[in-house]
Amino acid sequence: MRYGNILNLLRTNLPNPITRDYFCQKLNVSCRTVSSDIKKLNDAGKKNGFRINNIRDKGYVLEIFDDKKFKEYTHQLRQVNTTMTDVRQRLFNLEIILLLAGDFITLKDLSERFGVSVSTIKDDLKRTNQFFKEKNLKVVGKPHYGIYISGNERDKRQAIIDLFRMQLSAPVMTPEYITFTQMINGNELRKAIEDSLRKNNLSINDLLLKNVIEHVRLLIFRLLKKNYISVSESEDTGDGNDQVEMLVQDIVGYIEKTYGMDIPDFEVLYLKKQMIGKLSFVETNQEQYLQKRIHQALIKVDKSYQTNFEDDEELQSFLLIHVATLFKRLTTNHQLTNPLIDDVYVKYANVINASLDFMHYLNKDLAHKLSKDELGYVAIYFAASLERQKLLEMENYRNVVVLTQDGRGAGYLLETGISRLFPKSKIKTIATNELYKINSEDDLIVSTVDLSDQTFEIPVIEIDPILSRDNLNRVEKSVRLLSEDPKQFVDETQSLIRLFDSDNFHICEDDDYLSILKERAQALEQSGKAEFGYKDSVLERELKISTVYEAGIAGPHPMNNVAREEVIDVTILKNPIHYKDKKIQIIFLINIGRGHLTLHQEISRMMIELMKDKDLLKSVIQVRDYKEFLYKITLAIKRS
Repeated sequence: MRYGNILNLLRTNLPNPITRDYFCQKLNVSCRTVSSDIKKLNDAGKKNGFRINNIRDKGYVLEIFDDKKFKEYTHQLRQVNTTMTDVRQRLFNLEIILLLAGDFITLKDLSERFGVSVSTIKDDLKRTNQFFKEKNLKVVGKPHYGIYISGNERDKRQAIIDLFRMQLSAPVMTPEYITFTQMINGNELRKAIEDSLRKNNLSINDLLLKNVIEHVRLLIFRLLKKNYISVSESEDTGDGNDQVEMLVQDIVGYIEKTYGMDIPDFEVLYLKKQMIGKLSFVETNQEQYLQKRIHQALIKVDKSYQTNFEDDEELQSFLLIHVATLFKRLTTNHQLTNPLIDDVYVKYANVINASLDFMHYLNKDLAHKLSKDELGYVAIYFAASLERQKLLEMENYRNVVVLTQDGRGAGYLLETGISRLFPKSKIKTIATNELYKINSEDDLIVSTVDLSDQTFEIPVIEIDPILSRDNLNRVEKSVRLLSEDPKQFVDETQSLIRLFDSDNFHICEDDDYLSILKERAQALEQSGKAEFGYKDSVLERELKISTVYEAGIAGPHPMNNVAREEVIDVTILKNPIHYKDKKIQIIFLINIGRGHLTLHQEISRMMIELMKDKDLLKSVIQVRDYKEFLYKITLAIKRS
């Protein structure tokens, strides 16, 4: 799995070298692991047509001396990845079982729990070795006793927490842990922590609160089994904040009283370390400095994306608290996971790049340490701000004309709904024979009749004559798109349909995702639709954070949108391919204009609709020509 990623990175970057540190960051593994992987790849490369050369002070470069053998080898790697996905559930559960056992467990016992043969368990154990190695742990066996996990307690607890956050459909637990989870009162524990947070004037979002509860639950379980961390593992955090100290003491008091145990001081220090970076507060001596840096960073983001984040005081307040705690986490390499990360990246794809740039402007030295999950939290704040900006845009309309066939009846009913969308606007309902009443003070026309043969100096949005939620949504989306691309006639459906054309529609049998991106992005450059450098920007974005989503859909785009001619290049794959453990069947390569964040969001909505409607997605993937594709994709756009 990781071998394929290393070869993809090296091949895409040819002829330039890639440093070992870059691999560590991209693959989220240690430098030792990278060196070991490359050594093993070089051993395999002798028979498979390639070698990885280490250029002094520059990094690694891929050399292919037999292209046919190399392609066959990478194809085998992708097949192995597919097989690994099939057994992943069992491997996760095996890792959990071994970590929670706390003592020797036999291969026979494991085979009975999973309903597989002992030889299968032995094969699975070989596959788990890399996971435990990366967690600084080791599977150790002893004749007549069985196997157990060797390593320090802190690393074991972190490994357990990481596994618990995996989306397992049917996690298998040890009998001891099942008994424990039934014994502990989760609501009572949550209430105790929330009461202490309020008492000590500390705040925390719900996702992080669940994270804290996970740590405390696991702490109680490990202490009951007398699995203590060592004194050396509990180094003092050096944080002297009295509020944090009081919270930790309250949690310790609750545990000792409820479970009748005495918690050693070194375990208290460990608990304190888990709290750092999760609690929202700003040190007084940091506040003004951070406020200034945040404000300056937002000005730069607004200039790049044509937004108004700088004017959003609520955004700046949220970012101040979040960034202060985030920097604590980054300096101690104690980052959080985000269970909603996949939803965040597809739903808010339009602000991921802006969030990434913001963090770089804020502190470029720490920004490169930022995990995908942590960036997702930052993106949520920017997405919320963008929604507030859109609401303010609706308030800028002061005079809106509602035009119907006769100006009465359904027209007045429609006026009621339109007035809710434009709370500060005066609504004027007129009939088609009263067009003379439209004057220079009016800002927008919402019409239920066809006005394509008319000319007006203000925008027109055409809708159905009956008031409905779909109609109102259509008006709202059209107004938001209008602010990015002023036109006389605005149609949110056509705003997306216009992005597709037969010249940028392909059905192919290629089996390498990055190669497809490189080829199609380069074609957009050569056609003049994309700026020079678009291809490199798309690949840079994909290598930083993948845009392969669920259900076989990929929505790649560049680091910065600067299209000459807006278009979505579509590639449908006859046979599914895999990239970073995710299946790909259709690629929407996005090339849109600077600052068109609302348009990008509408594209995301279209992809989400396809993810939700598996039958529609299947019919799109099975189309035989562009005409059929356009019909199917129009259905997805209208439903989104």
